[in-house]
Amino acid sequence: MKTLLLKKIFNSFLLFGLLLLVAFQSNAQDLKTTHDDAPQKGHALYKKSKIYDSKTGPTGIKPKAVGDRAMDRWNYEQNLLRDPYTNKIPESIKLMEAKFADKIENRNFESEASNKSSETSARSRFSWWRNKGPYNVGGRTRALAIDRRNENVVFAGGVSGGLWRSYNKGKSWRKVTRKRQSPSITSIVQDPRRGKSRIWYYASGERFGNSASAGGAFYTGTGIYKSTNNGYSWRKVRNSNDDDLTAITSLDIINSIAIDPKNGDLYAATFEGVFRSKKGRGPFEEVLHGARDSQTEVMITPEGKIYATVSILSGDDAGFFVSDDGDTWTSITPPDMVPAYGRTVMGADPSDENRIFFFSYNLADFSEAFLWRYQADADTQEEQWADLSDNLPTSIGGPVGNLNLQGAYNMLVKVHPTNPDLVFIGGTNLYRSTTGFTTQTGAEGWIGGYATANNISVYPNQHPDQHNLVFLKSDPNKAISGNDGGVQITEDITDTDAAVEWTSLNNGYITTQPYVVSFDPEGNSDDLLAGFQDNGTWFTNSKNGKEPWAEDFGGDGSYNAIADGGRTRYVSAQRGVLYRLNFDESGEYETFTRVQPAGASGFGFIAPFILDPINDNIMYMPAGDVIWRNNNLDEIPLFSNASTTVNWVEQKQTATLDESNITALDVSKFPVANTLYYGTSSGGVYKS
Repeated sequence: MKTLLLKKIFNSFLLFGLLLLVAFQSNAQDLKTTHDDAPQKGHALYKKSKIYDSKTGPTGIKPKAVGDRAMDRWNYEQNLLRDPYTNKIPESIKLMEAKFADKIENRNFESEASNKSSETSARSRFSWWRNKGPYNVGGRTRALAIDRRNENVVFAGGVSGGLWRSYNKGKSWRKVTRKRQSPSITSIVQDPRRGKSRIWYYASGERFGNSASAGGAFYTGTGIYKSTNNGYSWRKVRNSNDDDLTAITSLDIINSIAIDPKNGDLYAATFEGVFRSKKGRGPFEEVLHGARDSQTEVMITPEGKIYATVSILSGDDAGFFVSDDGDTWTSITPPDMVPAYGRTVMGADPSDENRIFFFSYNLADFSEAFLWRYQADADTQEEQWADLSDNLPTSIGGPVGNLNLQGAYNMLVKVHPTNPDLVFIGGTNLYRSTTGFTTQTGAEGWIGGYATANNISVYPNQHPDQHNLVFLKSDPNKAISGNDGGVQITEDITDTDAAVEWTSLNNGYITTQPYVVSFDPEGNSDDLLAGFQDNGTWFTNSKNGKEPWAEDFGGDGSYNAIADGGRTRYVSAQRGVLYRLNFDESGEYETFTRVQPAGASGFGFIAPFILDPINDNIMYMPAGDVIWRNNNLDEIPLFSNASTTVNWVEQKQTATLDESNITALDVSKFPVANTLYYGTSSGGVYKS
């Protein structure tokens, strides 16, 4: 009883510490992002941007760490969905959404089309919506696989963009999930058995990143899907989902899946245990228990050894495990392992399947991680485990140099197919060790994510937040990466003479996650701006969905607006960093300036602002519980990278009665102009 009580106290302490860390990180980022100095050349807010010279950059400014903010995004999505009165997300929110959709009056498209031209009528039923792209920008990608029989066939899955198939190694893509199949793809595997390579499975439902981080609030998946024709079409595996929208069950959120090469059994690691479906035909039964909301992962070697991990939140059930048959599991947890590990991913050595790397998120020290190497056929227990944690890249320094797992959000460990000493790990950045992390790895091993300039610019043609890495069979030095920026390929991941060169494969791989879009309010053009999760703000004026978009601004693309007949674009990033870009009549960039109000604080992660619809030189921007108004944006001096006081006035009379944050606003045009309406995080609605 005493031991059990101590364990409960310890687990409670861990949870409390985690909550404190999240709060501390959020507050720390608020302090950083209210600093007036804008980032220098190469900053994520300026990556590929038109507002700085690629050689000289903006001058007279100091760098500032903004970067990716996975924790802030989770909090933002939580606030979007929660009930402002209960502070909870209703467990039936998906069911209520479905019922609301059923009440929307159906439109008679055929009769509407009959009133239009014959050309429009002929294509009316299928052309109400056309894909605008972005053709050249990819989104968060966790699932990645290469067909072992034909490496030109590549599968990639966006966590909110569905599963895509390429027959030409990423030169083009075709979406293979249908509209009513889950778009939240987290893992994909090919049946390893001889004669079964046309069988594939993918799992849906993401625990981290695409989740609102509250019980009953996840953006859940709809189970596991199977293809028997090499990925051209998919159907749901029987009993892999209960179709109950009002409750979160085990197979609604799946971290990883694996197939036993001995018999075709399918294993799924979920947020509360590891489940098995014999021969992938259902039903699914739990074979390794994990407490609800714990983290589990599963991996199977080519010879059929089954490895699984369960995070410490499962108490006595936590640890690292191995099984030959999925029925009997043996704990192989390192004897010296600190009992504070979270999500643990695994990587098998293709040269020696008895060698497995375990890469864990450290709950005791959130800036650290564990890396263990396990040798299954070692003679003694002491020889089985090697603790390599001290050799991880945790002391490079700078704003983005150190290993950063963002609360176990971005994690991978992979071993080169033919060189057992070449081991890769991923956090926000991708790192490489040529000694299997038996020696200290520093900046020399940094090969992806943020740029090695360590100024929050992005590694050329790569992207922060690593989720997957796969190698080509014909040449294992060629590798494909999956991250928050989509998919990229390198011809030589072993190159130590120069930086690893990456090439984007986001050629119609449309998996980005837009926060906000805006268009020409005068309706005289096809100008369109969109702010994307961790992918900046992009612009297009083309009707052709295959036309590349142009990036106007970096960071997490936030609110934006088009004014002055398209010659002015307002773009922003997380926490209210707001700029104006000016263009000539031909669309060529001319000038920029920062218009964010100096002295304002409390901006949301995705901070709203609006232009007055009658006079687009007037802007309203909430900051915490009050609205700021600028009466003449044109008078703000050009080429400034500092927030400004010019014409900004804090509208103190707009302060919310309960000090809740202002989260939405708009200005009327008719029947009475210039009435400002705004809503708050506590559910209040005001007008001024």
